[in-house]
Amino acid sequence: MLQSRAEETLRNASHHLIYEYTMSQRISVCYFNVRRPEDWVTSVYLESLLIHLRYLLHFSYSNKPRDTDIIAQNFFDDPSIWETGRPPITDDLTEAWGLIDKKVAHLTYNRTEEEIANISWATPIIGKVIQERMQFFLNNVPKNRLCTCEVCQRDLKWLNNITYRLAEPR
Repeated sequence: MLQSRAEETLRNASHHLIYEYTMSQRISVCYFNVRRPEDWVTSVYLESLLIHLRYLLHFSYSNKPRDTDIIAQNFFDDPSIWETGRPPITDDLTEAWGLIDKKVAHLTYNRTEEEIANISWATPIIGKVIQERMQFFLNNVPKNRLCTCEVCQRDLKWLNNITYRLAEPR
């Protein structure tokens, strides 16, 4: 059962959510513009992008959230608006999320640099999916549950005017 949250709590939480979404989109621009094989800067952008996307996947699709997790359903009086309005999670997305979780976010014995580099195939898939889910969220969430600070308002305006870049990087 979802824990009910006060509107002020949700507004404060949305500040962090807007940050994560904004960072995922800004980093994707950097990643796709500087990507070069065997470049450590490319790895920094890729790993940072994947971590931000992982947070947003958890926000969008967590089926076992902890009480302290910020999840989309908490922002709706009727959580089914979110649950039925967002597209279902795909096999590709599930696979990519698992790879990010075990190959990037955790230090495991079966982690290799080659495997992390190979996750790059997932960034356009995840990025586009996240953008669709987040735009659905932002279009349907009660506006009084979103942060009204100057930074968030600026970022929301910017986010409203971008399209995730699906083209192959240079």
